[in-house]
Amino acid sequence: MPKFICLGSLTLAAFIVSFAGCSGGTDVELVPVSGTVTVDGKPTEGITVTLFRQSGEGKRLIPQGQTDAEGKFTTKVSPTESGAPVGQYAVLFERWTLPDGSPIPEGQTPADSGAVNQIPQRYTDPSTSPETVTIAADGADNLSFDLKLK
Repeated sequence: MPKFICLGSLTLAAFIVSFAGCSGGTDVELVPVSGTVTVDGKPTEGITVTLFRQSGEGKRLIPQGQTDAEGKFTTKVSPTESGAPVGQYAVLFERWTLPDGSPIPEGQTPADSGAVNQIPQRYTDPSTSPETVTIAADGADNLSFDLKLK
């Protein structure tokens, strides 16, 4: 996949997330959403988990989370609001690193540093991601995803 398409997707997602964060609060109820991501069975730090809305209210909100060293994540729709609206989602995954696999230096963006996404494209596109989830009114606090890179 050409680098400009990957970076374009990342830029679009960042714009949408920043636009949603400017609203001063959500107009739909948020429920707690958290879980774990493994890659070929191993917890992996630094994976961005994005819930891409397929049905329900609050389509302008894009819940995202980042995995920690244990592969655990919690979604947020803004820096101060955790959770996700009830609905059906395609689950997308990205992990941007330098080409050698090392982290992007502090203060640089993936575009500035020539970063590459370590996650296969099928997991980054809502039309091809094999992972979907339905978030119910009581939330989802034990989601589990095992991405296959091989």
